[in-house]
Amino acid sequence: MSKMLFKSMIISLILFPSFSFAEPVIVFPRTPSSLVTDGNTNNPFIIDENYSSTHLVKRGDVLGGIIRKYYDGASLDRNVLHFGIVRANRHAFRGGNGNFMLAGKKIKLPSINNFRDMIFRRTEESENWNQDVDSTNIYFFGN
Repeated sequence: MSKMLFKSMIISLILFPSFSFAEPVIVFPRTPSSLVTDGNTNNPFIIDENYSSTHLVKRGDVLGGIIRKYYDGASLDRNVLHFGIVRANRHAFRGGNGNFMLAGKKIKLPSINNFRDMIFRRTEESENWNQDVDSTNIYFFGN
């Protein structure tokens, strides 16, 4: 039995090498001096990295549209923004699923520094905007 398992593992390593060597990837934000670009000079999230706000979800709103409206030109990956907003506002998403946002709910829009603190776990203050304080970290895997 163990020889058969060993052979199947070797075959899977040969056929699917990307599954065998997954490495963690960390998305590092740009420096503050590179945040303001043409067209984004009026965005308060870009001007002040400590700025946060709220948004009342209306029927037809989608999270991607909210991210584009408020965080356009931000130094963080959209997937990080998506995850952080859902994590900070579980009450506004059915089952904590970012694809099922509930109309009529007020959501918190964390500051750029809140996202950075969440990613790098710099301070406990980063948890203040998060409703679900837990000990989980964010890890990004893949190519």
